[in-house]
Amino acid sequence: MRLGKIIAGMGAAVALTLGLGGIANATVYTLNGMGGTAIPYPGSDTNMGTVTTTVNGANLNVTVQLAPLVYLNYSGNGFETIAFSTNTAVTGVTGLPADFTFLPASGGPYHEDGVGTYTYAVNYIGNLTNGVLPGGGIQTLSFVIDGATALAGVAGTGTTNYMSVDIATTAAGGTGAVNTGVVGATLGTVPVPEPATWALMILGVGMVGMAMRRRTAAATFA
Repeated sequence: MRLGKIIAGMGAAVALTLGLGGIANATVYTLNGMGGTAIPYPGSDTNMGTVTTTVNGANLNVTVQLAPLVYLNYSGNGFETIAFSTNTAVTGVTGLPADFTFLPASGGPYHEDGVGTYTYAVNYIGNLTNGVLPGGGIQTLSFVIDGATALAGVAGTGTTNYMSVDIATTAAGGTGAVNTGVVGATLGTVPVPEPATWALMILGVGMVGMAMRRRTAAATFA
């Protein structure tokens, strides 16, 4: 009877750890798929930022974080601000701020030179000053892709890209020419659990250890 309760407790701890840990697990992509053409960026390498995705039930939370002096470019010149494909059909995109619009599959496909052709897109309809210059530029964008749990890789020029981001770069202090172009989000390493996931795993192991210790103590005094 006691052994059965211990095993049940161990199972519950493991289930809690795996279940909640899956929610916190994030995949981080690097914005360095240049499509064969380097975008001039004074004082930097080709890392233009990151795209982080987190599964949230049947949906996918997405955060685009650009590097210093890199900004989201407004839509135009045949490019969408953001383009992506997913593992399943998307029912919509929620959480977008003002001036951003979701473009469904019916309006595509969306071809971004050098970094692939995608199923869905997001356009930024801001003006030049708000879109690319320091002090008014947008460097972080978060939204939720409804109905999908992963981005799908798309063949680009020499890389597999999971998202296309149209960016603008400028020299420090906002001086010099503004350079624009699309960059792909690549996946170079396997997903790494977030700190919250590690904490849940440690909690689960600790609970199992406590259960085993109590069982040992009970057997000693029996």
